[in-house]
Amino acid sequence: MQAANLSLSGVKVGGIAKVQVRAAAVPEVRLVSTKRTQQVVRVTKKSFLVGSGANADALLHDKAVAAEHARFDWRDTRLFLTALESEAGTTYDGNRLMPGVAYVVGNNALVCFGSPDQEFRVEQDLQKTASSNSLDQALANAFLAKFQASGNADVKRALEDQQL
Repeated sequence: MQAANLSLSGVKVGGIAKVQVRAAAVPEVRLVSTKRTQQVVRVTKKSFLVGSGANADALLHDKAVAAEHARFDWRDTRLFLTALESEAGTTYDGNRLMPGVAYVVGNNALVCFGSPDQEFRVEQDLQKTASSNSLDQALANAFLAKFQASGNADVKRALEDQQL
């Protein structure tokens, strides 16, 4: 069962407080293929699954894509990507993600699901995420720097030992 994304607002009328509960709008995410297919997947769910199986919200037909390959989640106003268990893996701006770890995704990031043919640019609806976009981009850049640093065998071992 998926938790509802709600916002509360209160109004005081004649000494009586009234609370209104409204479902908060989830920003649209577009996965735009960087390959010839020009496939565009539009998703407006708080959490959505990318894969080749029947449960996938973003269905990709490729042998290198697992049935449940990766998951995107909105947390507050930030978009996160979690690689799930797959043989071919998931990359973010060219760096392989560790399965089970949620990474902040910056706007226009390149994500590859399994094979180079399944590379997508992640476009976020910045109208609905503008208040946190610069923070998201800074966090995404910090993660990217960490990935690039982990190319060094000593740094990679240290990161794995600390499970960062």
